[in-house]
Amino acid sequence: TREQVNRLLEKLKDKSPNLVDEVVPELVKPGQIQKVLANLLRERVPIRDLETIVETLADWIGRTDDLDVLTEYVRNALARSICQQYRDGEGKLWCVTLDPGLEDTINAHIERSERGMLISVPPQVARSVLDVTSHRAPSGATSTVRIRP
Repeated sequence: TREQVNRLLEKLKDKSPNLVDEVVPELVKPGQIQKVLANLLRERVPIRDLETIVETLADWIGRTDDLDVLTEYVRNALARSICQQYRDGEGKLWCVTLDPGLEDTINAHIERSERGMLISVPPQVARSVLDVTSHRAPSGATSTVRIRP
């Protein structure tokens, strides 16, 4: 809520008073911060590093006011802490990569509007992705899957 965001900003002001005084509300409105934080929390991205979040918003708010784009910039700035939460007990980070052709196909079906972003991948492509990704490789194995749109 806005009240919670204001409390978080007050705590941040104790730690980094110049940052908060420079940025809020002249550059970034508390409502914008609230929406970016809500986007991050919806994606289960930790928001403990509010200083980095506010600094990133201040850096990019002059270039765009699209909150989805601003959330992407903040997510990029928080990459280390996002990755940290997914490391296994041995410190390894397991990941899945997509074939560049599939990435291009997905990107071609992203629609932006004033209501946000929508991905409308054709059903046959979505089914193909689900079919291929539902087959798991043996533990520790690396496999490459190519999906032709």
